[in-house]
Amino acid sequence: YNWGTNKYYKLSAKKNIHPTYVQEMLSDDRYKPKDIIFVLNKIKKSYFYNPNILNNFKNQILLNFNKNNFNKIKVKKDVLLIANTKDLNKNRKKIIQFIKLNNPTVLSINPNNKFFEKFVNYNVACNDIRIYADLKKYQYNKIKTIIPFRNIDKNLLSKLNIKKFINIECNFNNDDNYSFSNNKIVLPKKLSTALALAICEIKQVKNLFLAILGTNCLDVFSLTISAYVVVDDGTGGIDVHCLHQAYLNGFKKNGGEINTATRVDSAVKNGDSWLLETKMGEIPVDIVINASGAWGDQVASRAGIEPVGLEPRRRTAFTVNRKEPDIQDWDMIADINLRFYCKPDGRQLLCSLAEENPSEPCDAKHDETDVALAIERLNEATTLDIRSVQTAWTGLRTFVPDRSMVIGADPADDSFFWCVGQGGTGIMTSPGVGRLLADLVTLGKPSEHFEGTGLNYEEVSVERLRKK
Repeated sequence: YNWGTNKYYKLSAKKNIHPTYVQEMLSDDRYKPKDIIFVLNKIKKSYFYNPNILNNFKNQILLNFNKNNFNKIKVKKDVLLIANTKDLNKNRKKIIQFIKLNNPTVLSINPNNKFFEKFVNYNVACNDIRIYADLKKYQYNKIKTIIPFRNIDKNLLSKLNIKKFINIECNFNNDDNYSFSNNKIVLPKKLSTALALAICEIKQVKNLFLAILGTNCLDVFSLTISAYVVVDDGTGGIDVHCLHQAYLNGFKKNGGEINTATRVDSAVKNGDSWLLETKMGEIPVDIVINASGAWGDQVASRAGIEPVGLEPRRRTAFTVNRKEPDIQDWDMIADINLRFYCKPDGRQLLCSLAEENPSEPCDAKHDETDVALAIERLNEATTLDIRSVQTAWTGLRTFVPDRSMVIGADPADDSFFWCVGQGGTGIMTSPGVGRLLADLVTLGKPSEHFEGTGLNYEEVSVERLRKK
């Protein structure tokens, strides 16, 4: 059959083993000489070629590649992560320009499209299903892929050219634990992005640049390296002015009257009604709803109602002009510990230190040192390079000690209702809070609307604070 004359064919002839076994192993780079000898010595007399027999030995041979080669991964202090999201090609030119300008190590979450192949240093993969889906990409992709062999299906590994892969030690559990030490990684799930971030953590990467989001996110956003990045694409923004105006118009349309600059100096109970003494004169009412924010305890005291222990806290914000044409499509970015956040606001960026410094109820004024600290943190963590501020202000966000809202009638008087302690989430929670408060005023309890919503009224009731 003219199979050849080397020592492997000689051994196969001596043992009456079909020469195709030798041919297959010689054509597979994963088999070292000692591996071929090992397999030929294990195969029994075989006059016909059976690929299943060789595949069984392939899996044993692959186990020899399970050495942790983490030290073979070479990364710089700056790393860019890219993933094949829907907007990656749309921003291809910007990302390639960024790579050429900054020269980072580029990690691709799974094999990417051919446009980025020459810029990528390593692929990172760990999910069997995704690797199966990308088998064709691995065939033509010339980039080394970082992969934890031990946790990948052995039949799947047999289909890959192991020489293109770098094995690392990584285990997966189901208890949500992350750990990185001595070049070993533990993750709760087979998430390639989490694996890439863990590699960067162990390699002590200084700056991590992300091009992995599904929408435009500050082109390429730079984050000082941390253990986790959370991408939440299930949220949205609120047009606060539009929503607020809709509430006001609805209130007026239904006969409501709004009196501004009308401070309540006292509220005196007169039978079943109240008499409010205000700057504009006396106003008789049947029900008082205390929705006065940071001044809620003061208003209650003037009505002879026990305060609930409101804690006003400062929150500084400012706007920054930007020239980027697509700024309105940018995502909101927040530090996981809320040391800062920024988000698009029309043609500007709205930024904040996200601080919660205690304050007395007052017309708060911003502190320039808070603005400067926010800019320092943003510039450290991003490529924004903020130099000046358009406008700045400070507001008060009000909490009670357990940081839940206070909604409902006061135990001392069921005609005095509280609606305070939203902690800065007032406009976001207004549809639900408004509905709940209306139910409590008219029905004395939450209506059927809240069935199945998970509402536990005791957690927002005034009674919980009185018990404490």
